[in-house]
Amino acid sequence: MSWLMDEINVDEMETVTVDDCSMVRKVVMEGREKLALIQMNVRSIKKNFDEFLVLLSSFGFEFDVLVLTETWRVEDVEQFGIPDYCVYYNNSTINQNDGVIMYIRSNLVHKVKFKVINELSVLNCSLVKKGRSFNIVPMYRPHSYRVERFLDDLENFLSEGNLGGVTYLLGDINVDILDQSDSISEEYLQILNGAGFKSIINSVTRQTANTATCIDHMFVKGLSTTDLVVPLTLRTNVTDHYVTIALHQVSATRTTGTVGQTFVYRKCVNRELLLSELSKVCWEEFRRTEDVEEKSKIFMANILNCVESATITSRKSTPKKRQPWITTGLINSIRRRDLLFQRFLKEKSDESKTLYTAFRNKLNSLLKKAKFSYYSHRVRSAEGDIKKTWRFINEVTNSNSVTRAIPDRIVVDGVETDDRKQIADGMNKYFDSVGHKLASSILGPSSESGFKHMSWPGSIYVEPTSIEELTGLIYSLKKVESSGCDLITGSLAKDMAPLIAQPFVELVNACFQVGSVPSCFKTALITPVHKGGDRSDPGNYRPLSVITVFAKIFEKVIFIRLTKYLDKFKIISESK
Repeated sequence: MSWLMDEINVDEMETVTVDDCSMVRKVVMEGREKLALIQMNVRSIKKNFDEFLVLLSSFGFEFDVLVLTETWRVEDVEQFGIPDYCVYYNNSTINQNDGVIMYIRSNLVHKVKFKVINELSVLNCSLVKKGRSFNIVPMYRPHSYRVERFLDDLENFLSEGNLGGVTYLLGDINVDILDQSDSISEEYLQILNGAGFKSIINSVTRQTANTATCIDHMFVKGLSTTDLVVPLTLRTNVTDHYVTIALHQVSATRTTGTVGQTFVYRKCVNRELLLSELSKVCWEEFRRTEDVEEKSKIFMANILNCVESATITSRKSTPKKRQPWITTGLINSIRRRDLLFQRFLKEKSDESKTLYTAFRNKLNSLLKKAKFSYYSHRVRSAEGDIKKTWRFINEVTNSNSVTRAIPDRIVVDGVETDDRKQIADGMNKYFDSVGHKLASSILGPSSESGFKHMSWPGSIYVEPTSIEELTGLIYSLKKVESSGCDLITGSLAKDMAPLIAQPFVELVNACFQVGSVPSCFKTALITPVHKGGDRSDPGNYRPLSVITVFAKIFEKVIFIRLTKYLDKFKIISESK
């Protein structure tokens, strides 16, 4: 299929129809790096989500944008999250069969806006890949949405002029653009052509025993003469709609690697190089400085400079993820079912229909049994272990990857904004002030009138720490890869412990001596966790705070001394 990678004239672009995911993968690996889009009418995401995931795993590479139409109404889109993707839902309102869900690779810089024009509910995603900017606009028109009304709403949306640059408009519109005698189809194409859009899917996308139509569309505008786009349709039997795909070249560098492999590039710290860099650090300026704040800045700067010098980029091949209950045998059976379906469409005989229907029903039963058996085993294995049970629940509901995400928009001082900096500042302002507001609403002016003042004969003495104590506390850190704003993990701190313990002891003891805590120990990385309700309301989030490793150690040192004092004078009752 190397001919597909030759330069294609935009006006003469032909749709390639394939029957196997491997043929799509071959196109991806033959050319330059691409923006990969896939769209499918899923005919109820609750019913066919698992089969869609199986289909994705068959490609052997990651799409950048996934679009599902006719999802039916979804109460909680998070339950259909996909790892490494951000999920967006158009909050369907027309009827229960409406609905568009879009997934964007989480490593792509992007912004999604929601636009409602009468009955037309639009997701508009602007994203950047390899320095190229794109707009992705998915839509769905159910049959109950009158086509004349839809065309008016579509024309109003396009006339707003908010779609600059390369823009893809895609989805199931239920208008057959292959029917040249249909006046509705002609008007639809005129509206899009007038806005600069060209159709790149111009072959059958839905085939039944009696009909063959093109109602799943992909239009693009803003292409230059050097842009290369490969449009494809994939015949599959997840629903009676074919899958539509667009592969848009974004890089002048040829893709390298083995077909079927996905490479993840990660920054990691070379331990030997880090220790070598730390051994060369001169701490003389650190020791000359008496100001605790300045001393802490020098301490952190020395460590971060060494970490940066020892950081390298590594490439790791990762297998394509698939549902754990999906076996190779089930995947082969799905492929056989699709082949039987193609045979039925070709022969249109009672025999081929009976064979396909019987195999399809048997496969559906096996898929349900495999899923039920897997989850039943997981539930039984977690019995009696509450931590394991909740870990399993979070895994199944995809809670870990979806709910801890920055909201797309929030209301700040009565004004809704989708600017990411304003969102971050607004959430930070809310979390910083909510405690003071809550306390002032609880504590009245007479709250101290009944307070009993008590005095204690002993004063607290914060004894200096030692290398042995701090080293022990560092080695007691949990083996987790989370980090604060300095990006230093617990495992990295353990590697550095022998070489940083002495200056760290001096810094902590200097804090004790002057009774001051440096600002680097008071800075935390805050992640808003959605609790439920309106996502634009900051009050529906709780803050998940992660402080730096060095702040954790400092807190533990204080905790040990404070606990000793409280126990010595029995300030806290044993019943507490």
